[in-house]
Amino acid sequence: MADEEQEGRYFGFEEGVPDGGVYSNYVQASYTRHEFTLDFVVMPSSFVDCDGTIVGRLKLTPAVADDLVAILAQATIEHREAYGGVPRPSEEGERPDAN
Repeated sequence: MADEEQEGRYFGFEEGVPDGGVYSNYVQASYTRHEFTLDFVVMPSSFVDCDGTIVGRLKLTPAVADDLVAILAQATIEHREAYGGVPRPSEEGERPDAN
């Protein structure tokens, strides 16, 4: 998706994050009856026996979490159509190139 098109998807919202966003290569989800918590983490190059750093945390209502699943499913389909498969870490635990 072109940058101009992507910017158009967020029309009407003020951006409250640093320019370019915050990088994360791992996410963990937990939930209670009333909310979902997503922790966004930066892991070292090897995922084996290591600790990461939480760089962001979102707390969502179950309804918003459900909407997020649908939005990500559609975005993933569009990404695959535009760029092919989704790169995955190797079996040795190395993360894919972040570029």
